[in-house]
Amino acid sequence: MTVYASGAIQGGEEIPIRRKKRLDVGPTLDLSKEEAVRLQIEALKHNDTPYQDAGVELLYRFADIDPFTRSRYFGWSLDLGQFTRFQRVFHMMPYRLLLYHKECSYLSSLQVSEFEWRQRILVQGVSDEAVFEITMMQRFGGQYDGIYYTRHLKADPPWQPKLPDVLKYSH
Repeated sequence: MTVYASGAIQGGEEIPIRRKKRLDVGPTLDLSKEEAVRLQIEALKHNDTPYQDAGVELLYRFADIDPFTRSRYFGWSLDLGQFTRFQRVFHMMPYRLLLYHKECSYLSSLQVSEFEWRQRILVQGVSDEAVFEITMMQRFGGQYDGIYYTRHLKADPPWQPKLPDVLKYSH
């Protein structure tokens, strides 16, 4: 789609502004929990296709995040209501390993309850590897009934963040 900017004239002609093409992929009733996980991991492997951080954007679409409350999506409490905050985490270790990873092995899965399922994966990056746990939750009721969303994407230790000494409890 080409949109012409009003007032943007060069040499007597309007300059067209090209909009970024949005992904047409996201959570749907057609995707099983396994397919939803594989789709997200594959999107991170090819993160910048068709545009920069398209893979991270796909994960944000699947994220079970309330924009008005802090989230424990990554295992610790963060304000992830805006995409840029969510995006920033993926460019830090260990989540950076998921971007453009070389290989992903699906280690194990567990059906925790009727609506909750967990998948553990081993991701091999260019120079390092890490194990992640993805928790998928199936929504119940409303217009999203039956659709799987990602509740958590947590890295196994030693990658869990450590509290600064100032925040640790002392006697």
